[in-house]
Amino acid sequence: MNPIAIELPIPQAKTEQNANPNSNPNVDLDRIDELPVAYVEMDAHGAITRANRITRLLHSKDTGELIGKLAWELMPTDEQEQSCAVFMTAMESGQDPPSARRSIYTRSGQFRVHEIHRNLIRNAEGVPIGMRVVSIDVTDAHQALEEA
Repeated sequence: MNPIAIELPIPQAKTEQNANPNSNPNVDLDRIDELPVAYVEMDAHGAITRANRITRLLHSKDTGELIGKLAWELMPTDEQEQSCAVFMTAMESGQDPPSARRSIYTRSGQFRVHEIHRNLIRNAEGVPIGMRVVSIDVTDAHQALEEA
């Protein structure tokens, strides 16, 4: 899997909306909501500190229902322990986890395949203080490969 780079502009001034000390202050929340992919930031404990519009739609949750929730609690029960372990290992080792694919069932019962890209958020000293996750729906490409 090839890494995906998404360039986000640095905001000109901090606002109350993007001044969360547990998130990357260089990422503008308005721009995050415009992304065509699910985007989440978590603190050092795995609690969600930011979630964009696509993430809210994917999980059928309002911002208030996501912020503060442990990210792996949004996953099926049988995947929660492994997801938590991957997060904790990355935080302790300082190494970004590898990309992964997950099967997701939407609220309407539709099966989707998502490619997950994760990287650590670091403070000025380089110490991990959280994680940024981008989830890309690759269902159509996945199905095309299976049919080929």
